[in-house]
Amino acid sequence: MPSMSDAEIEPRLADPHMCVFSVSRLGKGPVAIPLAYVYRDGRFYLQSSPDSLHGRLATKRGRATVTIHDEWISAVEASQWYITAEGPVAYTDDDVRAVMREILAKDRGEHVADRWLDEWLWPAARNQQVLVLEPERIAGYTFPSRLEDSSEM
Repeated sequence: MPSMSDAEIEPRLADPHMCVFSVSRLGKGPVAIPLAYVYRDGRFYLQSSPDSLHGRLATKRGRATVTIHDEWISAVEASQWYITAEGPVAYTDDDVRAVMREILAKDRGEHVADRWLDEWLWPAARNQQVLVLEPERIAGYTFPSRLEDSSEM
């Protein structure tokens, strides 16, 4: 599985994708949930409730992992990759509404970001805060783009 260069990783993090946010639990498997994010200045910005299970664990552990994955497969071609990043994570005083809008603009488009935020997300997001993961390690991997003809096997 070939590794991606930093030049290949950066633009993929700017594309509309969800990440799987994972944080460890003692004596159990990690809590892993999908979260929207924006990546800028070398950090992942997410919105989350500090009162949620993953929020409490993130605060307690102080470390987390995010994984972003994309896959497209046809009969003979495929585009598959994933990026994983891990490091310290903490809630900040950043403006959660501004971060939510930035995430929506990235994922849904500038033309609908304010409407989604005002009509759907903001009323339900009063207890949300900005959660920032600053990667100490970030790596990306790709998979072969051409699949073998299975009839010849």
